[in-house]
Amino acid sequence: MDIHALELAETQLRRRQVAGIFTARMAMQSGFTRGAIRHRLANGWWKAVVGDGIADANLDIDVRRRVVAARLTYPHAVVIRRTAAMLHGFTVEDDVTTHIHLGSGRRDRSGLSVHDVRLERSDVTDLEGIAVTSRRRTVLDCLMRLDLQEAERLLAWVVTREVLAPSALLEAAERCTGRPHNVQLARLAQMVAVGAVNGGELALHELLRTARISGWSGDQKIYQHGRIIARVDVLFHEEKLILELDGERFHDPAVDRARDLALGNLGYTVLRFTWSDVTERPLFVVRAVVDALARSRGVRR
Repeated sequence: MDIHALELAETQLRRRQVAGIFTARMAMQSGFTRGAIRHRLANGWWKAVVGDGIADANLDIDVRRRVVAARLTYPHAVVIRRTAAMLHGFTVEDDVTTHIHLGSGRRDRSGLSVHDVRLERSDVTDLEGIAVTSRRRTVLDCLMRLDLQEAERLLAWVVTREVLAPSALLEAAERCTGRPHNVQLARLAQMVAVGAVNGGELALHELLRTARISGWSGDQKIYQHGRIIARVDVLFHEEKLILELDGERFHDPAVDRARDLALGNLGYTVLRFTWSDVTERPLFVVRAVVDALARSRGVRR
């Protein structure tokens, strides 16, 4: 290609590309020859994204650009599962694979995992021009299919932010009885039913029950002037005692200190424990709770 033809082709391609992503077909429609396309890919000036998607070598490829490449490859694709969760802003890890739904008979492509799943019309929504499973359907799909630890982390995130109501999770688990992956969904639904949103909180609940410590509720909201100021793991309502199970991923010490101070100003006492405390030092946890309850009851008398 001569210089003039190359400049014209580059200008045409910039107009056609979407978020910096294009396909070989779009490049040829812009004036590039097959040889020029192969040359640019071979020399590292362009790079493959997923499916038929291509981008300039210097372009940063995030999940949205991968999805654009998937949609340019399969225009009728619906983005699902982990990839949909990332588009919705949920806390899931990136497996660097773009998960999409297509009809039967379609095979996986480079970087694309193609699934044939049953979707109702209400399961699909439009997210900035991209067909993607709804927040509710995406959450349920991920809770069923992620490994248990990651599913528990996602459950804690969506429940505490009220993305998914506990009743909706219970209803979904009942409706999916007998289907593949339902065992994990049922387990998570049972946790939520007793006020726990992860395995650590469930273990803390079991420890309190084993020690015959009563008068508490799990996953409770604290209000001030009609506004929620905190959502706590365990609350003894009468004694105004709060138990929190701290995890590495969701707890910022500075934020926790500020929240504990605000709760203290409202008359609450906050005890914080770790997973190691609950599983390796259960007597320490029980004694700390019993002592705090005794002090609170003594003050109330």
